[in-house]
Amino acid sequence: MITNYSKNEKIALTTITIFNFLLIKNCLPSTIYVLSIIVTSIYFFPVKVILKRKSDNLFLKITSSFIISVVLVLSYVSYLLDFNNEVLSIVLSIIGFFNFLLIIKLVQVNDEDKYLHLILVILIGQSIFS
Repeated sequence: MITNYSKNEKIALTTITIFNFLLIKNCLPSTIYVLSIIVTSIYFFPVKVILKRKSDNLFLKITSSFIISVVLVLSYVSYLLDFNNEVLSIVLSIIGFFNFLLIIKLVQVNDEDKYLHLILVILIGQSIFS
């Protein structure tokens, strides 16, 4: 069952991914991207965890939200470092690996957050290979 929360989360993460692409192509001011990253990452980690605290898989929800927030922040940090930092690329690759493991687990438990993490794969790829 798709709730309004999950639909809005998918739209927000897709918008951030498009904003990241436009930022890479210099078609978007970085202040718009920064504000959208801050609001979205704050929503995903503390707010979403508080909203879903009565969930069956609370640890899975916390891990999912934390990975999304970290990738959002690191995508902007990689832009600030002009996409040339090898350490950041390695960190994003490791987080991408954990993201794939989380996608497998989310598919097993049939959780709607799997779609968010599939969108996140694109954002991680943009941040590493730009």
